[in-house]
Amino acid sequence: LATIAACLGTANYPRVTAITRDRAAAGIIDTVAALDAPKERPATLMVLWGHEYWALRYAQTYEGRFPQLALVDHNADMGAIVASGRRLWTPVATFYRLPPATWEERLGAPVHLSSVGPGVVEISTAPVVAVGDVAAGPSLALGDGLHIASATLRKRGDRALVTVYWTATGAPTRDFSVGVHLLTASPPDGPDDIAAQADQSHPVGGWFPTTAWETGEVVRDDYVLAVPPGCAPVGVRVGLYHQADDGSFVNSPWLYLAW
Repeated sequence: LATIAACLGTANYPRVTAITRDRAAAGIIDTVAALDAPKERPATLMVLWGHEYWALRYAQTYEGRFPQLALVDHNADMGAIVASGRRLWTPVATFYRLPPATWEERLGAPVHLSSVGPGVVEISTAPVVAVGDVAAGPSLALGDGLHIASATLRKRGDRALVTVYWTATGAPTRDFSVGVHLLTASPPDGPDDIAAQADQSHPVGGWFPTTAWETGEVVRDDYVLAVPPGCAPVGVRVGLYHQADDGSFVNSPWLYLAW
């Protein structure tokens, strides 16, 4: 038995080390480790079959990490997971392989997306209409029925983490892009005063256009800004914008978060 075990270990060692030492795999472990544990309903994390899935499975099974999450791959019955009342999470990169339309086919209903932390999205068949900590930060009306219900800025070493809760008091009439800018002067006098930005074509990683939102819906959105070496930020501004018929950009009011 010892000989068989040694042979199996030797045969599988390269595969195990390729997974556990893969930099991309280490990235997904850090991403999941940064998530808050689900408080009200248990969550299932769906990760596409591959190194990231096996790295998380290894960390969960052999290192005892992420006990609060059920881990499945893309072959799982997503409809059954949602029907059971569990929250369904996936890395935002999943949508490049399985776009929202594919999830709608598998779940048999329109899907609503909301961030649960940088790089991870919750998929639901019903809009979120209330979040307990929405009132934790400043709010701002943006126009077209859209508001920032709350926004917070956290500093983590050389990164700035911005969490925004959007809400719609009416059905938005157009799709807006998101602007998130790290500023060295407020208001900025020009492009040189914007040290970094994390703009997206749509909220939630670019995958949840505002015209898909329902009245009363609350959408969480997370952004990470890298602070350049030697930069002296004064704050972050958050807002929405769209492109007018003449090609110019029209900005909403900006919400400013002091550094």
